[in-house]
Amino acid sequence: MILLIECEIDTDTLADEMIDQKFHPYTVKFYPDERHRLNRVTIERPFANYEKYIPRINHADGQIKEIVLPEGNFFQEQIELLQYLESFAALDLGFRKIHYENPCIHWIAENEKEQSQIAINSYSANRDYAANNRQMTKGWLQSTIIHRNMVKHLKEPLSFYRLGANFYFEQLYIISFLNFFLVLEGLFSEGNTNKNFMIEAFMQSLEIEYGIAQTFEMLDKPNQQVHKSWFEQQVYQNQDINDDPKLKLLNVLYDKRGLLSHYSMNSSRKRYDFEQQQYHSLAFLAMSICYFCSIKVRLAPFKQKEDALGSTDEQV
Repeated sequence: MILLIECEIDTDTLADEMIDQKFHPYTVKFYPDERHRLNRVTIERPFANYEKYIPRINHADGQIKEIVLPEGNFFQEQIELLQYLESFAALDLGFRKIHYENPCIHWIAENEKEQSQIAINSYSANRDYAANNRQMTKGWLQSTIIHRNMVKHLKEPLSFYRLGANFYFEQLYIISFLNFFLVLEGLFSEGNTNKNFMIEAFMQSLEIEYGIAQTFEMLDKPNQQVHKSWFEQQVYQNQDINDDPKLKLLNVLYDKRGLLSHYSMNSSRKRYDFEQQQYHSLAFLAMSICYFCSIKVRLAPFKQKEDALGSTDEQV
C-alpha cells in the first residue's frame, strides 16, 4: 500500500512543470497550477502495516452507519519533512505557507487484495470550524457609524482581536493567543507589564471578570470539555493560585505569554511553532475572554454618559 499526503501551498513561486525528488522511502512532488505557480505538494511512501490506519465504514442492517477515520498521528515523519521544506522554501523561494495542518490523505493500492480492503481511497484531515453565518444589517451599520466617536478608542485593541481570530481559524494558535493577550494588555494594563501589577489590574477589572465568568460557563458545555481538561491540567506550586480559578487563568495567560514571546534553541522550556495544536485551548480561552470582555468594554462609554446625565439630574 502507498500512503500519499497532499497539502496546498501558498506562494507565488513558479515552476514550469512538476518537480520531484526520491529518497528512501519517500517521493516528494511539487505541482504548479495552470499559471505555473506552485500550489500543492505530495509526499508518498510504501506503508506496510496499513490495516489499522485505513478508513472504515461501519454497517448496520445493510445501511451505512458511520465512517470511522483513523487517528491522524501515523504520518508525523511526513509532516516534519513538510515543515522542514516550508522553513527553507520561505527563506530561499518566498513560500508563505505549506498547509500541513490540513492534509488530504490518499491510500493507493498496489494489488487487488489491497484494493478490496479500501473502503475510502482519500479523505481530508482538516479541522473544520463552524461557518460564520452572521448577517450584516442596516441597523448595525447605522449604530456603528453614529456612535463611532464614543468607541473609536477601541479601534486599535479590536484590530488585535481581528488578527487573533484570523490566526485562530488558520490554526496558528501561538500567534493567535499573543494577539488576544495584546487586547487585554492594551485595555487594562495601563502600560505596566510587570506581572504583579498586570494580574492585579486584571483581577480588579469588571470587564475581565465578566469575560472569565462567561468563559467558564462555556467550558461546562459538552463540546468544550477538551479545553476545560487542558485548563484543569495547568497546576501551580502555589496552592492559593490553584484554588482560585480566575486567578489561576490569569496566571496561565501571563505565564504562557512570557513563554511564547521568546525563543531559544537550547532551552528545554521554549515555544514550538511546529506543535500548534498543544496551544489550541490556550488560544480558545483567550479568544473567549476577549470576546465577552469586549461586550462590556463597548458599553462602558454609554454607561458613563448615562451615569453622568443621572448625576446632573440629581443636582437639578
